[in-house]
Amino acid sequence: MPRPRHSIQKVEQMRNRIIDAAFALLEEVDPEEISIRLIAERVGVSHMVFYTYFNNRDALIQALIEKQQEHMNKQFAGIMLRAEQEKIHVVLLDALRLYLEKAKLRPKGFQLLWLMSIKHPEIFTQHKNMFQKNIQRLADLIQIGMDRGEFIQRDTFLAALTILSIVAAPLILHHLGRIPDKKMCDQIMKESLDAAMQYLSRKKISFS
Repeated sequence: MPRPRHSIQKVEQMRNRIIDAAFALLEEVDPEEISIRLIAERVGVSHMVFYTYFNNRDALIQALIEKQQEHMNKQFAGIMLRAEQEKIHVVLLDALRLYLEKAKLRPKGFQLLWLMSIKHPEIFTQHKNMFQKNIQRLADLIQIGMDRGEFIQRDTFLAALTILSIVAAPLILHHLGRIPDKKMCDQIMKESLDAAMQYLSRKKISFS
């Protein structure tokens, strides 16, 4: 017999509370340190209650990744609207800067998407598919720039992977402790943005 409508709503509300609690914990601990007990304590319920809403920790991690993707979907929608009327190199540079700023503001979320080891096959596949979808969206934006003559012609998917690798590398190295100084990391990120745009550009232009 199906649950009453109000019960479904309550389940969804509690799932969202658990997800929100997990995101809050991501501001304090690394993704690998998030446990069911920690989340239950934050929500104010028994850790056994958690299993009413998620089968296991992996299911929660999957929900967190999906929530992150929802935010990215909204950002992409706004980016594509701007792309209809503005110069692509301006829109793309703003998008990359915004991504890096948000990654700096929420470093644990960045670790969740970029650095956390994913062992569960289903979650790994989901994460991989989302990543490829985002790369394709970036490639579509680059294609518009190529069609308008702002960027040189090249494989768009490869170009998207390349520029994302260039701009994300400083933060990845920072989180790995290879660039511990934040000021130096910021300087390298600025250089990486310029390098990424130069890579795409038809001619050498300062995008700083």
